[in-house]
Amino acid sequence: MCVAIVKPKGKTITKKELKQAWNTNPDGAGFAFSKAGKLHCFKSMDKDKFIKTAFDTMKKIDETFLIHFRIATQGAVNIQNAHPFFVNKNLAFIHNGHIPGMKDSEKISDTRYFNIDILQQLPYKMNNKTHDKLISSAIGYSKLAFLNNAGEYNIINEDLGSWKKGIWFSNLNHCRAPKLSTNQTIWRYNGMHWDKEF
Repeated sequence: MCVAIVKPKGKTITKKELKQAWNTNPDGAGFAFSKAGKLHCFKSMDKDKFIKTAFDTMKKIDETFLIHFRIATQGAVNIQNAHPFFVNKNLAFIHNGHIPGMKDSEKISDTRYFNIDILQQLPYKMNNKTHDKLISSAIGYSKLAFLNNAGEYNIINEDLGSWKKGIWFSNLNHCRAPKLSTNQTIWRYNGMHWDKEF
């Protein structure tokens, strides 16, 4: 499962977290941020290049970032299917999950189809409750995070993800399970948090 991350302004994500997210989602990554009223985006299929660029950029620029690590479930493994995607020049988004009802393609991901067929056809406004409800009903248990050119973000189905030290993660599948204790407790990740299995 991909991991979508919202790093608000003033928060820090570690290089270790970026590496863990890539290791479990190695099919391309990208980030977006807003500076001086413009959205900027970087995508890469190369782990070392992406980690260095993302970490160095976040150190220099203290803004809200959308970060995404992809594991391909539909569509080719290429830069075109890497997130973030632009709805228009002033709005970008990242996605985690599977969007039902999209065309089935070996080349184009369900997220790209959703952007082309749905989002780019709407006059979407950030934090408009009606728009958010419509998108939420269309994406099921998926999560979308938007960022506009003013640096404002909005997360659809935010409650299906997790906040960790002020950073939102669509899931924590990239995190390692707690180490086994001496009595060999087994932990299982249920999609939101770790549960003792036995």
